[in-house]
Amino acid sequence: MDEEALTVDQAKSETQTLGSGVADASGAGEVVSSEQAPDGVLLSCSDTTWQWTGRTTFQLDGSRDRRAVLEAVGADFADMDGFTAGLRDGSTTLMLVASGPDGLSFVADVDDADVLTVSSASRCFELRDGESSFDTF
Repeated sequence: MDEEALTVDQAKSETQTLGSGVADASGAGEVVSSEQAPDGVLLSCSDTTWQWTGRTTFQLDGSRDRRAVLEAVGADFADMDGFTAGLRDGSTTLMLVASGPDGLSFVADVDDADVLTVSSASRCFELRDGESSFDTF
């Protein structure tokens, strides 16, 4: 295995940083509080690779509507090197879908209680010897 390859801990850290970064893009002072799940789950990319996935929520102050918040976050991420971002109609609400380098990505939505939820996924990586996809990360 390539010792320089992404590890599960690095994938988790990178993905949590991505999720937290959405607060910076949403607007100064707009985030009242945030909560990041301490652990996530691994999803299969292939027979031998995995993505770490997690969730971060932000309580917003309600100063802007759903579309304005998602457009601001999307514009900020679309300006980042290697990222694309766009609004999509979900099954029940408008969503922001952002994709970055090597599969790093997130989906965000804002509910009627002004809670911005960010579900993020890491780049794909291989597990190290002794690690299992059933472990808690």
